[in-house]
Amino acid sequence: MSLPEEQFGLLLRRLRLQAGVSVRALAKELGRAHSTISDFENGRRIPGVEAVEEYEERFGLERGTLGAPRERARRSTGDAARCDGRREPR
Repeated sequence: MSLPEEQFGLLLRRLRLQAGVSVRALAKELGRAHSTISDFENGRRIPGVEAVEEYEERFGLERGTLGAPRERARRSTGDAARCDGRREPR
């Protein structure tokens, strides 16, 4: 399954809302910044394979169910759109 990032983000949001989990609660559970979860859901960032697998595990989906969104072109800054979104250790 390969979805454009906007549709993929909507799917991630639907899963979260159906589970009754806030962005902040999910971010804390997955060890990610809440802004990263929001960026994934709004199509501003493309989650990497690890993040997709974490969503699948968290929401009880079989591995590979979500697939991955198509690669987005590099942003005008030249940075890759793919993002792990992990918080840096303090």
